[in-house]
Amino acid sequence: MNIRVSACISIFVFCLSCSTAIEDDLLLNYKRLPNRGIIPLSYDVRLLPWMETRNWLAEGECLIDIFVLEATRNVTLHSAFDVSNMNVKVLNNGLEIPILRLNYDEASDQLSILLEEELFSNNVYQLAFTYDFIIPEDADNNSTGFYVANGVFWREQEEDGTIFYTIATQFEDIGARKAFPCFDEPQLKANFRFTIGHREEYTPLFNTPETLSTPIVHQAGNQGNGEGGEGATILGTSFPLPLSRREKRRAGEC
Repeated sequence: MNIRVSACISIFVFCLSCSTAIEDDLLLNYKRLPNRGIIPLSYDVRLLPWMETRNWLAEGECLIDIFVLEATRNVTLHSAFDVSNMNVKVLNNGLEIPILRLNYDEASDQLSILLEEELFSNNVYQLAFTYDFIIPEDADNNSTGFYVANGVFWREQEEDGTIFYTIATQFEDIGARKAFPCFDEPQLKANFRFTIGHREEYTPLFNTPETLSTPIVHQAGNQGNGEGGEGATILGTSFPLPLSRREKRRAGEC
């Protein structure tokens, strides 16, 4: 049997079909963000999954431009990542604002950034995150033609004696926070720009237009084999969209 790693890296920036209800367990754990005076303007997300190593490590970088409506020293957003594997910065025109501490509520996936200095109203700031995580396997791997996982996940499929590996994303209902830190609430619309790192023999698939493909260089300490052939495909900036849509309904309604 031939074993082949497929460049099926499928990044669906926004789900094409939106759920009209949240599952009961999600409703129970869903907690609104406390800082209503912070509006995300744009996301610049860069993901580098190391498919060839088979340990499914992914490196991520996320830059979020935010607009502050009300002065605050606390920025809270969603993230499903281990804080110990994350580097966080808050920037004002490129200058770093000292962080007092990070608080993480695992039950609600809320990361609170407590600052030593106040963010002033009617100003734009930038949140910068670098992190890594292990991409999980789809729970329904190879059983059906449908993906059942959310966030970022991989699955194995066989066709004509060849095994193909696919990395895909599903950001509905609360899957986006498993791919990058974000304000994962439906009313907080923003522009998105994605960069996906991959070997040149892999095929990235998107539901937004590609704007550029360019080589990238291995950095010390990463999981690549150092032989080159890596590249990055950049998506065009989207028009403002939410990460998901949620609508509460009473039990029994359809």
